Parts: sequence; structure tokens; C-alpha cells
Amino acid sequence: MLMRVRIACLLALALATGCSRADSIPEGVLEGTVTYVYDGDTVSLSAQGREYRVRLQGIDAPEHDQPYGNAARRHLERLVLNKAVRLNTMGEDRYGRLLGKLWVRPADCPRCDKTLDANLAMLTVGAAWWYRAFREDQSEEDRGRYEFAEFEARGKSVGLWQDEEPTPPWDWPRGAAKSNRAPDGGR
Repeated sequence: MLMRVRIACLLALALATGCSRADSIPEGVLEGTVTYVYDGDTVSLSAQGREYRVRLQGIDAPEHDQPYGNAARRHLERLVLNKAVRLNTMGEDRYGRLLGKLWVRPADCPRCDKTLDANLAMLTVGAAWWYRAFREDQSEEDRGRYEFAEFEARGKSVGLWQDEEPTPPWDWPRGAAKSNRAPDGGR
């Protein structure tokens, strides 16, 4: 009986304060610091007194055990680790990670604002694929930029494009078996 009363009180408190799962997902913009880089497309962001796991929207980087996977993670670390960033949030993925575009101050411009799109920068150096399966989640402008950045990196044979036919993460055997994901399943 006491347990029922406690549950009822907690439910009433949540309803009265408007606390819900949706309230825990920030919409719009988060300012914070990247505290950890999991791989080439996922980071931990400290903002508003909380830690958020963030999936960079519009890109898919090689898995850890995949060729260029560790290099992609190291490149993202150089771009954003322990740096002040701005995240334009775009909801969350099916794993509960925030989705978004991560902005950071360019390394060569200490007086600049956060004007470097880290997601796009990963494509530019050949550290990730443009995630075409989710192109509809991007603005038309971003679709054009991201597609061109991948095309240019491929043409210059930089990063993962040094391999003649690099295997995208959604086709990588271990990743497919680990998460049972389809070609669009990185989100």
C-alpha cells in the first residue's frame, strides 16, 4: 500500500510540475563543452548542468573496428574535445541521443564565434560519409553542402577515401550484427 502511495505522489508531482520525457529533450540551441568523444559521430556534451550524448546529424563515421574508425574519432577530438560548442538540436534518435549540428570556434581564428560546422568538417577531411538516408532531416542548403563536401573529399582521396572502395558503417559486418541495423540504422 505504501508503495502505491509513493508512486501516486511521484506521478502527481510529475504532472504538477510538467516534468516529462519531452521536457528532458532540449529543443533549439545548447551551449556547452564537449567532454568526451565516443567515435567520429558521437560526443558527450556538458550543458545546463547535465551530460548529453549527442549524435552528429547528417554524417556517419566509420566504426571503431573499421578502417579509419580511430582516425575519425581522433579528428573529431581535435575539433571539439574540451571546447566550448553550440549544438543546434534536431530531436533525438532511437537510442535516446540528441541529434544535432555541432558548431565550434575555428582553431585558426581565436576571436571568432562558433562558426565551424563540425559535422561538415568531418566530411571535408574524409572522416565520415554524408548520411543520405536522412537527407530529408536536413535543410536543402545543408544537403548541398554535405553532399559536395563528401564528393570533394572522395575526389581528393583524403581520409577514408584513400581506399578505393571504403565500406560504409551501415554495411560493416560487426556494426550490422551488433545493432541489427539497416542501411538507415545509424540513428
